[in-house]
Amino acid sequence: MIDLSIDQLVKIIRDNQGIGENEQLRSDSQLERDLGITGDDGEELLEAIGKRFGITFTRQSFGLGENEYLFGPEASFDFGLGALVRILRRRPPPKYRILTVGELYEVVRKELESQGRQRDEPPGMMGDC
Repeated sequence: MIDLSIDQLVKIIRDNQGIGENEQLRSDSQLERDLGITGDDGEELLEAIGKRFGITFTRQSFGLGENEYLFGPEASFDFGLGALVRILRRRPPPKYRILTVGELYEVVRKELESQGRQRDEPPGMMGDC
């Protein structure tokens, strides 16, 4: 099993997002509000972390409900065509979950533990992202 420290995760976040050493990252730093990580940038960060540790994140990894997301859309895309389609289909607006560096660290640790065990077991299906 891979040992992971929060400092290692912070380094990955810094490297992936181009965040300098002068900017303070704490366990309670929110990825969107404090670090400006949103939309595709957030998805790319999760992919980079997954690749680095050989894990796959699913909606269940973060305990996301059907209409919940980790990262909002970039710019104002959500107020255009996407909003119109949602209204016409009578779907509620999406909910965006706040994700902190510390929460991300805990999810990565759990996935390393869980998927590490699963690699030792016969192959099976993982959930969809």
